[in-house]
Amino acid sequence: MFLAGGLGHTTPVIGLDTFDPSSQVGNLNTGGGHEGLKVLTDSTKRKGFTENCVRSVARQIKLKLLQSGHHGNLKIAVQGSDGPGVITIPIDTMEHLFDPYAVNMDFGISLGANQLKQYLQRKVQQYTPAVATAPSRPSSPVPPNRGAGMFPPPRPAAPPPPAVKTIPQGILNRMAYLGW
Repeated sequence: MFLAGGLGHTTPVIGLDTFDPSSQVGNLNTGGGHEGLKVLTDSTKRKGFTENCVRSVARQIKLKLLQSGHHGNLKIAVQGSDGPGVITIPIDTMEHLFDPYAVNMDFGISLGANQLKQYLQRKVQQYTPAVATAPSRPSSPVPPNRGAGMFPPPRPAAPPPPAVKTIPQGILNRMAYLGW
């Protein structure tokens, strides 16, 4: 999950959520089904995923152009750094129009996955209760024949640790699956 419109017009990563209400597996509630997350850590799967994504966009554009009666070449008027021009795109090969951008998308997913990993690791540290230990005092033997007023009063009992929220097990399972 990402937060759109963050500070400085960024889109910071804020969570790992694979919930799909129509899925029978792979939800936070049911466990299992983490294979789709491998695009975050497996470069081969990520490459295939990004190529499929950019080709799907181009395929949809091609389909809409064909449905609206366009065939042959698509001509687009552009304003470049050297003045006006015309770009000609063959509709038949349009499916590969955005292939060069798969590398950028792959990089973005990899960068986002690293940010997500760091975020979740910080969260786990925040949710892990700190073990509070009182500093120990050296013990001294009780001198014989001395009154009770000679000794310091007993230390008060340590307060109970604050209640700690727990991270959902589904998140921990996915982090473990990804080696995070």
